[in-house]
Formats: sequence, structure tokens, C-alpha cells
Amino acid sequence: GTEPSTGLSWSYSDDGILTLSGNGETRDYNNSSGASPKIGDRPWDAYKTSATKLVVEEGVTRIGHRAFQGFTKLAQVELPDSLSSIGQWAFQNCYSLADIDKIPDEIVLENGAFDKAPIYNISDYYAQLLQTELSGNYRDDVIAIARSQVGYHEGDSEKEYNGTSTSGTGNYSEYGRALSSFGNAWCSEFASWSIRMAGVPKDLVNSNKGANANKFTVDTSASYHDWSNTVWKGGSYRPQKGDLILWVWKTFEGTYAYNRDLSHTSVIESVEESDDKVTFYIVHGNVDGKVV
Repeated sequence: GTEPSTGLSWSYSDDGILTLSGNGETRDYNNSSGASPKIGDRPWDAYKTSATKLVVEEGVTRIGHRAFQGFTKLAQVELPDSLSSIGQWAFQNCYSLADIDKIPDEIVLENGAFDKAPIYNISDYYAQLLQTELSGNYRDDVIAIARSQVGYHEGDSEKEYNGTSTSGTGNYSEYGRALSSFGNAWCSEFASWSIRMAGVPKDLVNSNKGANANKFTVDTSASYHDWSNTVWKGGSYRPQKGDLILWVWKTFEGTYAYNRDLSHTSVIESVEESDDKVTFYIVHGNVDGKVV
């Protein structure tokens, strides 16, 4: 079909793909109480609960206000280099949108363009992840990846995966989502995500949703150590950069083998020894809802 007054073409296929093509801008659409054209006037409005992918072809320069607002099943969007701006609320309430092929350089995102869309891929934290150069040294790379996410804040629902919430307490994070863990404490998910993003193979260290050293190391060549195994307690293990460290916030009774489910997971950045004190510098997630 053709969008009225713009001449842009659009099509919808049975596999849920909505395609927008031509040269120029889409119309701006208004809410039900605003001026015309209204949201219901969008020529593709009938597919707002069935379209799963949007392909915007080269030549389209702007996506107008509310053009795809409320497309609740839209999970993937491909945008062209020709696109210079995305209008207000264009993808608001696209609750399934978690994959954007690319964001063109210097694009203008107007107010609320992706409001309440679970978009990590357009966040500053995703940009920082992409800018992190891997050295091939797993220990260095795990820390570099984890450091790129410092400041990320959890959200209150699946709508807030981009890390910009400042008051969320609902344990919804991109790192949990990556492990299919929704609304759960995410310190272990963050450590697991950092390991995977650094390219550490699972035959070295597993991913895990909880602070359980046995599950991090089962069926791998990694090993876990109790505090009694460290050099400070007469053992041979010296914690290193990139190691996971699991903490006990509550009273610990019995042997480590008896109680492997601990309280919190962090990644060690460095260890400092002075006199009779050992200080661990760490990077970890879910500390007051943030990565710190």
C-alpha cells in the first residue's frame, strides 16, 4: 500500500514482516484526542498486534511521531543509513522490541522515541560495550566488559532494560534477561554476562543464575576454593584478577561443601595486601540496584 500524502510504500507479509520503503518521511500521528491524522489512521495500524519485524529501507529519512507506537509484538527493527530522525513516541510501548539492527550515526531521537521499549541495544551501556576492545586475555577482558557497564540501573519491569531507571527496585536487568531470569536478583547474572561477553568459553566457567560456586564450575576445568584454601590461611590459592568471588552476608555454618549457596557474586579486579589486611577491589551488579 501507499501512505497517504507521503508516497511511501509499505507491505506486510504473512510471516509478520512489515516493510516501509520509498523516499522521504512518514506522517506524524497523534493520539486519540489530538489533531488528525490519528494513530488509528496509520495504514499499517491493523498489524499492531501481529507484526514482529519492521524493515525500513534505504531512502526513508524520518519515522514520524507515534508511527509504530503500541506495536506490542514488534521484536526486531532494521533501520537504514538514510534515516536522520525518529519522532516522538514513535516506538513507545513496543514492549517486545529488544533487537535493533543498527542505529544510524548522528540520528536524532525525539522525546520518548523508544519509551517503555525494553531496549538495551540503543542504550549508552550497549554503546560502551561495543567500544570495549578485547585483548584476548580473559582476565583483563572480563574486567573491561564489567567496567563498561558501571552505572547501569535495574528497572521495575521488562520495559526497563536500558539501564536508565534511577529508582527501579524490581530486579529487571539486561543481564538477567540474557539468562532468561526475569525479576530476580541479578549479581550472578551480571558476572555470567561479563564472562560470556569477554569470550570466556563455557568449558572454563559456566554461566549461573545464583551465587553457587559448584554450578559455576561443574563440568568445567575451573575449580572453586574455600577461604581456608587461600594463601592467607595456609593454602595455595591466591585470588586473581577476573576470578569470581562469592560472598556470605549471613551467618555461615558447617563446611563449604555443605552449604554452597552463598549470598552475592562479584568479579575481582585486584587484590591488595597490607599488614594483616587483605582488600579486594571488585566490580559487581545488583548493588543498590546498580553496577558498581
